Amino acid sequence: MLIEHKRIKLEQGKFLEVTGPAAVRLVSGEAVLMGKRLSDRDVVIVPQWRTYAFKALRDSELDVSVTKETVVKVADYNVAEEWERGLSEVVGLKRVVIAGPTDSGKSSVTATLVNLNLNENYEVSVLDSDVGQSNLCYPTMVCKARVKDYVFTLSDLEAEEHRFTGTITPSVERGRVVSSVASLARGRVVVDTDGWVDGYEAGCYKQELLRAVSPDAVVYLGKAPWWARGPWKLVELPPSTGKERSRQDRRSIRKNKYRKALEGCKSKDIDLNEVQPLFSVIFNSPWGDEALKESVRELIGVKPLIVIPWGTKVIAVVKKGSKYKKVKDVEVIEEGEERGLLVGLGDKRGNETLGEVIKIDYLSKIMKVKTCFKGRPEYVAFGRVKLSEDFSDKIYKKPF
Repeated sequence: MLIEHKRIKLEQGKFLEVTGPAAVRLVSGEAVLMGKRLSDRDVVIVPQWRTYAFKALRDSELDVSVTKETVVKVADYNVAEEWERGLSEVVGLKRVVIAGPTDSGKSSVTATLVNLNLNENYEVSVLDSDVGQSNLCYPTMVCKARVKDYVFTLSDLEAEEHRFTGTITPSVERGRVVSSVASLARGRVVVDTDGWVDGYEAGCYKQELLRAVSPDAVVYLGKAPWWARGPWKLVELPPSTGKERSRQDRRSIRKNKYRKALEGCKSKDIDLNEVQPLFSVIFNSPWGDEALKESVRELIGVKPLIVIPWGTKVIAVVKKGSKYKKVKDVEVIEEGEERGLLVGLGDKRGNETLGEVIKIDYLSKIMKVKTCFKGRPEYVAFGRVKLSEDFSDKIYKKPF
């Protein structure tokens, strides 16, 4: 990767907008980034897909290390100035929720508010609730980190508490996402949210989330919709004008995070007779008797390993490669189809670690999982996302 070094002079009051990947260092003068006044000891790494706006408080010089993908521009105005002014109204409040559309700047606003709190010597944590494009957590997770120093990107923080929601989109598991966020919304915390904001269903979900958190203030990037209003202070800020990430970019980010979470982990055998399974139709429902198995066999043409009544339907697990008939009232799952399913392994404190199912022996209820969880889990929460060999993900639509 070709790297060039540029020395850029920045007049007082102007902004240097840098879209990464890049590295920036203040050489002389005085500049601020996301609420933090920079020193010549600060080397700021601008990640790919992100744009940082450095404001000169007086005439300054900055060194910028760039690649052919980096974009550098000097501007008279940047929304960061209005962000700092608007966020000053909510510094010190106990719970603040940051909301807005995808790529509107929520994570940068979160970092700015964190830094403004640190300027005033307030202790603060970040709670990232974006299960699909989190900067702090792995996909499918909600997590919380206590901030120990100034921060420009949430991915630099180390999460201390994790909750597995089993989904990469809150529309699939609204209740699990809301309850996970509520369980972590303690102390002085800034809550970063996902970009699902349009439509009635999104509004209902966000209202549930806000009522569960009970914030002192909501900061919305753009014109606040109906659901952002309630018994809390509402601050509207202009959205970011930075680069939007494509759907492919988002998939690539998730793949890299799954790889980081699971690559190098060992396999673990878990006895589901002893470890409590959660959110699983198969392991949280009574299995059918031999008479029901025989009835299902007559319908689909093969005898299932197990059958589970499921509303007006029946779930049947059959051996891999079985030649069965498709029947309206029977949902068939082949043995081995569970491979790649994501699960969360919980400890005694309710902290959860990501795992990937390798295989399940349905008759003995022994599950082999790839995970970095240490020791014996107290419970296993089943998810709705499956990974392929290259860590690509998809929503698993069959009941499990």
